[in-house]
Amino acid sequence: MYVRGFAELLFADSAGLAFAQALERAQTDVDREIPGAWLVEDRRVRFALDADVSVARLDAYRRVLENLIEIAEAGEANLDLASGEKWSRHVGDSAAHALGAEDRLPTLRTAG
Repeated sequence: MYVRGFAELLFADSAGLAFAQALERAQTDVDREIPGAWLVEDRRVRFALDADVSVARLDAYRRVLENLIEIAEAGEANLDLASGEKWSRHVGDSAAHALGAEDRLPTLRTAG
């Protein structure tokens, strides 16, 4: 499925450490999948994706971004599917919004 993604997140401490923790919690290695999709600076993580990915990989990206959002000080993350479905989070979103079904990407559905 075709997806466009963007994130810019700021951290109080090391963005590299936050990124490593998010990958570990998400139990994935999507940071190695598309060279250049992730830019980890001193206290900032930037993400840009414009690619065709599997449903499982899309879910892995979402998990990493959710973990990063939980520990970030400021920022936002978005994933938009060609089908029109959208997932979007901002640092400080309430738990009720973060779990809302209206903007949740499918994680178990396959095409066909």
